[in-house]
Amino acid sequence: MSDSLSLCTQNKLQELEKELNALYPCRILIHFLSGEEFKDSPKWANHTNHLTYFRIKLASVLPQEIDRCLYLDIDMLVLQPLEELFALDLGENIAAVVLDCSNPYQEKRLKARDSTQADFVFPFRKEYFNAGFMLINLKKWRESQVESRALEFMRTFITRVGDQDILNAVIGKETLKLPPKWNFFINHFNAERLGRADNFCADESKNCLYGYTSKQYQESFRQIAIVHYTFLGAKPWENECKILDTAYLPLTYPYYATWW
Repeated sequence: MSDSLSLCTQNKLQELEKELNALYPCRILIHFLSGEEFKDSPKWANHTNHLTYFRIKLASVLPQEIDRCLYLDIDMLVLQPLEELFALDLGENIAAVVLDCSNPYQEKRLKARDSTQADFVFPFRKEYFNAGFMLINLKKWRESQVESRALEFMRTFITRVGDQDILNAVIGKETLKLPPKWNFFINHFNAERLGRADNFCADESKNCLYGYTSKQYQESFRQIAIVHYTFLGAKPWENECKILDTAYLPLTYPYYATWW
């Protein structure tokens, strides 16, 4: 899903599809969408576009007969087979997700676009998930009219963390929480070198980043399925000197070279 792709990139994707089909039957489909309706919303960090918001439209872009979809951010790497994921019973949940690195003890407040309207305060901060990984129950997503509700929320409030805030506000309470091995943040490897500690909120530490427990972290560390190159670390395709540790050395980490 994109607003545009060069002919060169489209040709490369076709070649990739041929190579992948030598391993397993697959198709790469390109869906062109307009980002016009998202132009007044904040962009992610150093992004120059609003493409991340296209996630909101997944259920209407994909064929209606598809009832389950795995969304992964581009800065992720799959290390283990995914059959276990697709065997999950999602029940009445709209998506299966992993909690974000976001202190749930801190108030999350979004300003209303209309100054006469009250701000939105997240009532379920301990449920706040990272939208880079979502195993989506498309049938339930459509039944719950997530897209229209998300677009209405976007028109009403100014988000701080792009469409992630929107999705959390709309479906946060209707998600199945998975262990961090399915969305393992790369900054777990960088904490000590940056002079900080990994504190886990579920261990009742209020000065923290992670909503899961240290035990869940240790279990996931031994069986990482998907690593996410996000937060406090250079992306694999960026210069490794982008971020330096406390000794002013490049902040490299496991799986930096693996991505290539």
